[in-house]
Amino acid sequence: MEEACQPQEVRTAEGQCAECNAGFKLGPDGSCEAFACTEAEGCAKCRVLENRTDDHQCSTCHRGYKLVDFQCVPFECTEGDKEQCRICTQLQGRTADGQCYQCNPGYRLKEDLTCEALPCSEGQGALCKTCRTQSTRTQPDQCSTCNAGYGLVNFTSCKPFTCTPGPGAGCKACKAQMAMTAFDQCAACNDGYTLTSESACQLGSENWASNTKVVRYAKQVVRDLVRQLDTNSDGNIQKSELNEDQINQAIQKGIAGLRGGIIEGQVDPDVLWYK
Repeated sequence: MEEACQPQEVRTAEGQCAECNAGFKLGPDGSCEAFACTEAEGCAKCRVLENRTDDHQCSTCHRGYKLVDFQCVPFECTEGDKEQCRICTQLQGRTADGQCYQCNPGYRLKEDLTCEALPCSEGQGALCKTCRTQSTRTQPDQCSTCNAGYGLVNFTSCKPFTCTPGPGAGCKACKAQMAMTAFDQCAACNDGYTLTSESACQLGSENWASNTKVVRYAKQVVRDLVRQLDTNSDGNIQKSELNEDQINQAIQKGIAGLRGGIIEGQVDPDVLWYK
């Protein structure tokens, strides 16, 4: 459309227009002036002049800005709790609204730079009996408690309790998995061992009391140690008689005697505590 002048009778000055060409607007004095546009902060490139219908119309925007009705406006981002950003991506790094640099505790960053809650499923078996509270999760499916027969491993996941029968203090028979409250819990023990309240097997007290060979050798070690330290043979050990080298020698001699008994078959090595 070409410029159209004001009718002669309404003109108050030279060059007064009634309409302007595309890309131009009527100024206060009735003349036509171009729609303004500056390629600056948000606007990367202005619309060609003849296509403009208003001031500051852009065809492309700088990074961090989006084109809305030919205006460049910054991508929005709100910092807050839960799914909102803990820290927003800097404006120049945004390619969409709501892009986060960091999420709140218990949330993770998705590929589109938005935050989502770390998931956790409650159910039977190896699933959580109860999940950790949202804000304490550092990865998906972190449990606070487990179902019967399962234990918390690394304070996060539920694993089935296991138990392997074995000799000595090992289990003769394991408890059923669903009855376990810890790993390696026994239902029955090997001969000579008794079941504790924690379902573990320990050497029976009657075995310690009845093993006279161990008791006899232990008493002999003590007697030899006293004789070694009682240098004046008066039946009393004075402070002046205490000598570290003599004490160590007496202890080593006693241990050697016990080991000698093991070699000769006089002492049962399975019940010696010092091995």
